[in-house]
Amino acid sequence: MTGQPAAPTNDDITALFVRRPVLSTVLSLLIVVAGLAAIAGVEIRELPAVDNPVITVSTDYLGAAPETIDREVTAIIESAAGRVAGVKSISSSSTWLPQGTKASSKL
Repeated sequence: MTGQPAAPTNDDITALFVRRPVLSTVLSLLIVVAGLAAIAGVEIRELPAVDNPVITVSTDYLGAAPETIDREVTAIIESAAGRVAGVKSISSSSTWLPQGTKASSKL
């Protein structure tokens, strides 16, 4: 025997926290506060703010029905835009207005 105290075991640590509930509460609160401070200080690098480019094409065709403008104008614009590299989606709509028909496409 060297006279040195033995290293604390799990039973000793558990007994310490059972005997001193205030100590265990304070340590738990310190861990929670440190975690909240760490979350507040962390930089977000995985989800950077990115603006998705959107191109809107709008055409007017006076006196045409929506079906006509869809067939004669919108389909041609969509097929031309579909050949451009990097275009991920194309949506379009054709509506009738009292002064004419309007086609709108978002690329």
